[in-house]
Amino acid sequence: MRRRIPEVLALLRSSARLMLEMEELWLATRRASETETLVLEELARIRSGMCRRLRVSDLRAAYLRAKVQAPSIQVPSRLRLLWEHVALFRVSQLCDSRRDLAKFWIRMRWLLRHGRIEGLLRLDQIALNAYRELRLASGFLMALVTQTN
Repeated sequence: MRRRIPEVLALLRSSARLMLEMEELWLATRRASETETLVLEELARIRSGMCRRLRVSDLRAAYLRAKVQAPSIQVPSRLRLLWEHVALFRVSQLCDSRRDLAKFWIRMRWLLRHGRIEGLLRLDQIALNAYRELRLASGFLMALVTQTN
């Protein structure tokens, strides 16, 4: 029994890596609508001068700027954008990669390996990124089960 534990752990690790790779591929290959494409372009323009995380107000501003180019775009309310931002089984089409999550977890692992406990003291960031991982994984699994983009 004891000899099987490392084998089972290795199998679980490789399965998790495969799921993360599939999730990244899913994020990269989803088709974006015209609205999403315009909003992503506006977000890129807005973000060029920012170094902080995207806020609901930034997203709303991007929708408003995209509406100037395409008047048919419906600008969601702040409440709707906030709901989209926190809904567990929905992954925004504006999320195109999990690079920032991977970078965070790599940084945390490095801090722990080098005996630096300040990484563990950032419980708010750990909880937020764990929630983002859960949200992304649940959205991916829902898309996989329902066979949608």
